[in-house]
Amino acid sequence: MVWVQIYMLPLSVVIGVMPGSGQIWRWDLNYWILIIGYVLGLLALPAGAGLDKPKLLKWWLRIDFAISLLFVIPYMTIIYACMPKNIVEKDDYILYSRGGIMACPVAVLGEKNGLFIRETPVSLHLFTAGSMKPEDFTIDKNTGSCYGICTNGDKDFSWCCPLDSALYNANNERICAILDSLWHCRLKTFPSGLGYFVFPEDFSAIRYSGNSIHYAERYIDYHPYDDRICQSVVYNMVKIYDRNGDNSLLPIDSIKWMSPTVARDYMNNLMVGNSPAALPDRQQ
Repeated sequence: MVWVQIYMLPLSVVIGVMPGSGQIWRWDLNYWILIIGYVLGLLALPAGAGLDKPKLLKWWLRIDFAISLLFVIPYMTIIYACMPKNIVEKDDYILYSRGGIMACPVAVLGEKNGLFIRETPVSLHLFTAGSMKPEDFTIDKNTGSCYGICTNGDKDFSWCCPLDSALYNANNERICAILDSLWHCRLKTFPSGLGYFVFPEDFSAIRYSGNSIHYAERYIDYHPYDDRICQSVVYNMVKIYDRNGDNSLLPIDSIKWMSPTVARDYMNNLMVGNSPAALPDRQQ
């Protein structure tokens, strides 16, 4: 057991650097090597009890056992927190969670590549994607996109992200139609669920978060707080926030709950200096 543990030290180093950037081991092979080496440190001393051993080996086993026993809880906690966890598999792709002790966990879509999983640009919030099933999303290799709708409790989450940037950009009209169709399926009624959509022209993203729509430097809040009254919601007004501090407060009927492409065009018009109350084509 001692020799196996010693041989596993350089093996764990090689396995740690072998996948390279943008890839991880399938089946968590690198973490299982570490776990096996750690367990050997706990078992070697009891297994060798009663056997004749050199004095140096006796002290090695005692120190190894003491250190392993002392750190077993924090070590296994860190390993468990850092290990990627598969959420769902579909064809050649795996959606898995990734995070750590301090990092915010996310769900990442990866492509199977032998013993490895190659990460794709698709990264979703773990809360919304943690209960996803294969039928909840589509991988379209013709348009280089991944999109879908999933439900977690009483929350719906819709998204569309690029898998292949060149194909995603080349299929601009089709992708924009997918964005709006996903919105019509789950987000058309206000307020309803969460949404994250990436536009194919410039790969900018628009995000629907409960009562608000976020895009570029601005976001529209359909349930804003009155700055004069602490924590008082103004239900009959809409507030358009600008990161530069140029905010606008308008009647809620003047700005409809908009689909991704309409909301993008509306906010782009705001960025070039048009008045938020005088913009055409603001309907769904």
